[in-house]
Amino acid sequence: MAAFAGGAAVISALLARSLIRFRIARFLHTNVRGIPVPAVLGIVLFAATLSILLGAAAALALAGRWGGGGTRILLVLAGAGLVFGAGLIDDMSGSGPRGLRQHMASLARGRATTGLLKIAASIAGGMFVALALPGRDFAEAVLVVLTVAGCCNVWNGLDVSPGRAGKVFVLAAIVVLLAGSRSAPWAVLAVVLGAEVPLLLPDLRERAMLGDAGANLLGFFIGAAVAASLSAAGLFVAVAVVVILNLLAETVTLSRLVRSIAPLRWFDGLGRVSGPSFPPN
Repeated sequence: MAAFAGGAAVISALLARSLIRFRIARFLHTNVRGIPVPAVLGIVLFAATLSILLGAAAALALAGRWGGGGTRILLVLAGAGLVFGAGLIDDMSGSGPRGLRQHMASLARGRATTGLLKIAASIAGGMFVALALPGRDFAEAVLVVLTVAGCCNVWNGLDVSPGRAGKVFVLAAIVVLLAGSRSAPWAVLAVVLGAEVPLLLPDLRERAMLGDAGANLLGFFIGAAVAASLSAAGLFVAVAVVVILNLLAETVTLSRLVRSIAPLRWFDGLGRVSGPSFPPN
């Protein structure tokens, strides 16, 4: 897995350098400090992860060692593709409502938003993860879906300041990889971690951003690996945690929480050109 993660890191670094240089107008978004930044790091993340894992899957098939593991990895990738695609559509559509309450209010007025598409995609992605985890009963599968979808939305809420979502992902991924069970989502997470590490610098230096495609994708991969590592009781705890975090994002907001706690504020500003930065609200 270390070799696969290293390969993903190399591909990610090369792709990021190319895409950032082009500064495609459709992907330019104004960040928290009013600077136009291309939201292309999610594309890089998905492309690097996909290329490494499809290459590994092809090698397994040619060696006659496909087995159930290869199928489960493809199921996780299929779920990731849905989450990435919905996030990319949102990135290309420009600004719109933020937060679950605003999206639901928009739906109540008869207007569907790309945010609701992202929610639907995260639920569908969670279903693919549940299919990739053998031996789970229906109740556990529901908890898996909720964990994955909840993590997608948490990381979406984190991605409001340069590098925040990426740094929290790297920290969480290391913990999950050290403590989690060896499973298809665990193996995929190791590759994603390799792909994300080179993207931290351009994100923190405000040369590019993850966008919703990237932030939701990071949450998806964390949620999938966490869900794969937990028992039924652990899944209940995981769902409770992501529900609390999503409620905080909808009420207090995660930025206010980070701003009010000194260690979180320090970690948030770590490596960033401007130090801690927060949206106006």
